[in-house]
Amino acid sequence: MKYEQLVESASRIYSPDPSLIKEYFEKLAMILEKQNKRMLNRKDILDLVGEQNLDLMLDNHANHCRFRQSVIENLNPEILVDTIL
Repeated sequence: MKYEQLVESASRIYSPDPSLIKEYFEKLAMILEKQNKRMLNRKDILDLVGEQNLDLMLDNHANHCRFRQSVIENLNPEILVDTIL
């Protein structure tokens, strides 16, 4: 799929109902905590991320949550496609 097609496709994403956005934001810390706990409890976590990279993994999870939040609040199809690519 070409870049322009991806942007056009992303432009069809609709904004969720404001009540769902509010609920997501309220639960974001809990979602992040559960994701981190689930990953840290994996027996193969060090094989997946490396011995010195656990803090980086946790930072990446937090950054991903903030990115999702910004996409939900201010959808910009080009930024979404650029980031994913």
